[in-house]
Amino acid sequence: MIGYDFRLHTERATLEGCEYVEIQRGPFAEDYWRPGSVYVRADVFALFDGPLRGRCGYEDIHSTIDLDRDQGAECVAVWRGAARELKAGHTMTAVRMLGLGHVPLLDGELRLQAAAVVALLRGLADFVELQLSAREHIAIIGL
Repeated sequence: MIGYDFRLHTERATLEGCEYVEIQRGPFAEDYWRPGSVYVRADVFALFDGPLRGRCGYEDIHSTIDLDRDQGAECVAVWRGAARELKAGHTMTAVRMLGLGHVPLLDGELRLQAAAVVALLRGLADFVELQLSAREHIAIIGL
């Protein structure tokens, strides 16, 4: 195993290491580590940021962007679809949906940790969907 941390962190105290992506309620207000945010290790988020690449000013895990409802809905659809495919054992379909290249070691990691990856993708989708149902924007911040 490569050793990815496929957890969706809801508390800053559970974070290990130094690079994370924070997803905040509302637009970015020059404020980090806000209560109610969720965190994903940056190396893991980079695996799932396909729906963001090339949109809304997002370049990579070090970007800081505001995501509107339409953009969020696109991400939610991709993350939920990839989770369904991975749960069904269709790793390559999930990899393509996420915009990842075929890397046998990574494919194997996703297959080995499918339950954790599915939980993370669903958790990301649920958080984004819930937050955008109550507000116009959320912020995605590379820390």
